[in-house]
Amino acid sequence: MKELKFRAYDGKKMIDDVVPASETSIAELFEYEHQVIEVEAVEQYTGLKDKNGKEIYEGDIVDVIFPTKLRGVEEHQIWVCRFGVKRAGFVLNRETNARIFSLTFGEINAKNLAVEVIGNIHENADLLEEE
Repeated sequence: MKELKFRAYDGKKMIDDVVPASETSIAELFEYEHQVIEVEAVEQYTGLKDKNGKEIYEGDIVDVIFPTKLRGVEEHQIWVCRFGVKRAGFVLNRETNARIFSLTFGEINAKNLAVEVIGNIHENADLLEEE
């Protein structure tokens, strides 16, 4: 069974291993080190790790490495991990020319693509600027 883990962004930094303050808590109240904190965003662990063993969370910015037909040449693309409502699971999204492309983690595994976490949407939004 997948481990349920959350992290939160408090407006200044990411905080790992937060838990809901109570079962009936409003979404913004979480506990961290036995203190209730108010957060701007909460992101769930996908249950998956990148090529370096780093946990992948919603909101992570990842480098997806596609092999090309040229031997030893790779294409790197920046994607964002989101929860895909249509696919009812975590997906990677990439927006290009006002179109959004999605990859499921199953497709990534089937195509044997490497994924590396390089940041998150709160602290590293500059990574998403057009290349």
